[in-house]
Amino acid sequence: MLQAVFEAVSAQADNALAQKAIQEAFANLEPEVEALSPEERTALELSLPLEAGQFGHFLGKAMRYDLFYDPLQTLAQLRIPVLALQGNRDVQVAADNVGRIRTYLRHPRSQAELLEGKNHLFQTCQACTVEEYQELSQTMAEEVLQQISRWLATVR
Repeated sequence: MLQAVFEAVSAQADNALAQKAIQEAFANLEPEVEALSPEERTALELSLPLEAGQFGHFLGKAMRYDLFYDPLQTLAQLRIPVLALQGNRDVQVAADNVGRIRTYLRHPRSQAELLEGKNHLFQTCQACTVEEYQELSQTMAEEVLQQISRWLATVR
């Protein structure tokens, strides 16, 4: 469903046309969702009828910017040290993102690292879901803070 929303927003600069495209995509997806068992729909957090209106925030100027901004182009222009960290259990950013970032870093002291067992907030996680963020007592793993401190010491 998010792919359908993304495609509609990227193809249509006009919000009314994008909303219409989302509604059409949802109409096409509804039979597939209906074919799912109630348990599967619950697990995927889907209910019928599919509501295109719940994705209206994707049509805002800020969200459109966030969806289509390519930070790699900015990284390629930087000539200062950059530290890019990502948890390998991050469910919000694909794990291969850190590798793409690494290829654009130009300064010799730049680093891009994938952190073992860490989520999007650099917490040591178990289920590693967004819902778990608030359940973990750890704000940020101590070893991540230490890694940041060590890197900062190298760029003074």
